[in-house]
Amino acid sequence: MADSADNKSGRVTAAVLINPLSLRNRRGRQVRRVTDGARAAGVPVIHASSPDTFDSALDELLEIGPEVLVIMAGDGTIQAMVTRLLNRGDSGKLPLLYLVRGGRTNLTANDVNRRGWQVGKNLESIFRDGARSGETITRPVMEVRTGNLPAEYGFFVAGAVIDRIIRDTHEVRRNKSNGDGRLTTPIQVARSLMGHMTGRNRLPAFKAHIRAGKLGEFERPVRILLATSLHRIGKGIDPFADRGQGRFQFTAIASGAPRIWRRLPGLLRGQLPPEANARSGYISGLSNEVTIEGMQSFCLDGEYLEAGPDKQVVIRSGPDIRFLVT
Repeated sequence: MADSADNKSGRVTAAVLINPLSLRNRRGRQVRRVTDGARAAGVPVIHASSPDTFDSALDELLEIGPEVLVIMAGDGTIQAMVTRLLNRGDSGKLPLLYLVRGGRTNLTANDVNRRGWQVGKNLESIFRDGARSGETITRPVMEVRTGNLPAEYGFFVAGAVIDRIIRDTHEVRRNKSNGDGRLTTPIQVARSLMGHMTGRNRLPAFKAHIRAGKLGEFERPVRILLATSLHRIGKGIDPFADRGQGRFQFTAIASGAPRIWRRLPGLLRGQLPPEANARSGYISGLSNEVTIEGMQSFCLDGEYLEAGPDKQVVIRSGPDIRFLVT
């Protein structure tokens, strides 16, 4: 249930959704500060941390009808809430979203809320003025369909090596008492790549048939697969070539693609020579639809999804999601 005070004007400027189990939120201090500030302003606060509570939280939010929904959680919670709303056919009821970093990597929040460290000041303005407290920007969400399963919606897809690194990093965090440190992810990425380059721990590849429209297609083992509709996924990192047209970015690199390690530094900045194309094992650029056959598993905004070699995964550009920037 939401905690709130009486709102005599009948206008609900904002509501707050908090996942207390998201990584940063587990520390508790920021959760208490945001909760206390919201209650003092008469703003409803809802806690949700599992699929069942996400469904009930969405029912409450649609009944409240806030101008701005503040989500204090990680990428997975944002993905879960957007997916549930769009699969209900209620996309027109989605309020402006304001994201407070509460999870592990917070890719979506980092992209759309670059002044997110000013949490107290920003929320005070949002609780008072609602949608009038800032500007509106949009990002197209990606629709991801696996076989005949209901669509999932999200902003970042990772397969093959990146999927494995994400899962390994989550496992390290679960198994180590100090696994919540900020350096856990980059350390695990470095270990995985070094293990692969030295032959101690070969990273996975899967035999896939990928069709990406004018970007091309190939059928061969895939080592790296990424897709995002965000404008940036990390400081100085942009692993997508300036090619094609569409509303999301996509990169797939085949195992054994020529000069892959030599070209990797340039690829991380979006630089690929013309000869690095689908015929040589590189697909990278903008698209509105990509079809992948043979992908065993992948991550969508950090959440694990299973496909299997007999199911087709289709990534399409979906509707625009509106975000508040203060």
